Amino acid sequence: MTKPDTLVARLDNLPLSKWHIRLMVVVCLGILFDAYDTTIMSVAFPQLMSEWGITKVQTGLLGSAGFIGMLIGAILSGILSDYVGRVRVFQCTIVVYALFMGVCAFTNSFPVLFALRILVGIGLGGLVPVGAAYLSEYIPSRVRGRFMSIFNANFSLGVTIAYTIGFLIVAPYGWRWGFMIGALPIVMYFVAKAYLPESARFLLQKNKVEDAVKTVEAIEKQVINTVSVPFEEALRIEKEAKASKGEESKASIALLFKKDLIKTTIMVSVLWFSLQYSIYAIMVWMPILLKAELGYSLASGLGFLAFGSLLGAFATPLAGVSADFIGRKITVLLCFVLYGLSAYWLFWFGANPAYGTILLVVNLIILGLANGIVYVYSPENFPTRARGTGMGLASAVGRLGGILGPTIVGIIYSFSGIETVLHINMAVLLFGSLVVMVLGRETRNKTLEEISGESVSLG
Repeated sequence: MTKPDTLVARLDNLPLSKWHIRLMVVVCLGILFDAYDTTIMSVAFPQLMSEWGITKVQTGLLGSAGFIGMLIGAILSGILSDYVGRVRVFQCTIVVYALFMGVCAFTNSFPVLFALRILVGIGLGGLVPVGAAYLSEYIPSRVRGRFMSIFNANFSLGVTIAYTIGFLIVAPYGWRWGFMIGALPIVMYFVAKAYLPESARFLLQKNKVEDAVKTVEAIEKQVINTVSVPFEEALRIEKEAKASKGEESKASIALLFKKDLIKTTIMVSVLWFSLQYSIYAIMVWMPILLKAELGYSLASGLGFLAFGSLLGAFATPLAGVSADFIGRKITVLLCFVLYGLSAYWLFWFGANPAYGTILLVVNLIILGLANGIVYVYSPENFPTRARGTGMGLASAVGRLGGILGPTIVGIIYSFSGIETVLHINMAVLLFGSLVVMVLGRETRNKTLEEISGESVSLG
């Protein structure tokens, strides 16, 4: 291996190892909880509608409540992660999420559950954007697409777990068990505290050069059993590199709207809005739609959803393979268009038992691919000093889509039916794809610093 120079180069030249895998596994649990939380809420809807007598519009509002909290949590967590660190914020969000998730199991009224779902969302809102930013800063550029899509595969895995618990536990024993099980991830706080080092790129950004050097040295000792650059020499190299760059702008929301970043901010934000709207407009309502439109029972519908989501989890890394070989932008276009079309196929032809299960599985597999490419592409576009803030803002805009999706479907489905729901869904996906093709840039096989250098000045 060629002797690396800067800390960033040393990290990028490391061979893949058990250390990288362990890091990914811990961070991946964050997106798994995100998917579990939203899905278990949709699993609970049929029973809540029956027990509490809530309307379709109220159901849509309840489905959107978590996203209101996630919007708040994403913005706050993104900004804080650029000021106090990725890992510290990641740990705090776990505690808030798990605590209020457990309390949800004991509520007995719509208003209280609505409020608690917002609080759950505030905790959950930071897990995914902060986790994605953190993971992208440690994975070598040559395999970053594949690793980030594996990270996102845990979304489909979380959906699978939620539907499986719905099938085995919630359907026979009641919706409260789904929330009680959702509080168990509190143990992840201790795992994150024990195994996640702070981002070396973040430490450099905050002028904590000695801490960054020590962090990279500790990682090298675990991966290659040696330190590639002596401590004093590494300090000199980083201080010279810092001086050559000049004074960098401090992280802030305002930075994202300066001339060099505004196009990227708009593009990534629209990408997230399109994805989150199109997913949750359909998936929050899927147990109800399968019963009303295709005649599935709750138990059988949840079983098919669990199976399809599991296959989607295995298929999601293909988005990263595609991103690393044919490019990010074209993969976004293909995945978004196919996801929109697969929803039409499901509700046009799925009532036929010979086709329904297959089409549902196809829809969930393509959903996993669409999720995968967005998580690959998004964090790459922001510079280190604004990556947490940028991902937080984009995630918050996405959560706005998550808020609008279930609510709009609740209204439209009540008055116009499934066809109009699908048309709006497809329009949103096409709009997001178009914005990426026009405003986005290709980031395949480039380091984070090379990408930032294309459109982000350091002064």
